[in-house]
Amino acid sequence: MAVLFRIHLLVTAAYLLPASAMARDAADAAAKWGMIGTWAPDCTSGPSRSNVYLIYQRRSGGRLVHKRDFGDARDENDITETTLLPDGKLELVFDLKSLSPPQKRRAVFEKVSDDVYRAFENQVVGTSDFSVKDGKLLSTGAPMRVANRCR
Repeated sequence: MAVLFRIHLLVTAAYLLPASAMARDAADAAAKWGMIGTWAPDCTSGPSRSNVYLIYQRRSGGRLVHKRDFGDARDENDITETTLLPDGKLELVFDLKSLSPPQKRRAVFEKVSDDVYRAFENQVVGTSDFSVKDGKLLSTGAPMRVANRCR
């Protein structure tokens, strides 16, 4: 009976962990992969619809946020999960509350070099709705543009 009680306490404690404790793991994994910072296709030009600046930022309490700067518009969303994959890619789950309707998206990124990455996959969580697969934009078949570290 004492063993069952201890197991119950451990399971209960896991469910009661604050969100910031879980987000801290996400921020740490993103930092380890090298994602924290500002990225764009062309860092010498300002943000625009064709040169979106993507900012991955660690916030107080260990939160990991994703900010997008389109030049004429900006948004900010939480990244709720990160996974370092065995093949070296980074998987992120974005909670895109700024979209209408809100959605969760899963994205996988591959490094081209230390300061360059490319989206490898992007899909709505829980569906087979991909916008990017195998490093190609499905709507056109074109390879995804790279993002360069700006700062």
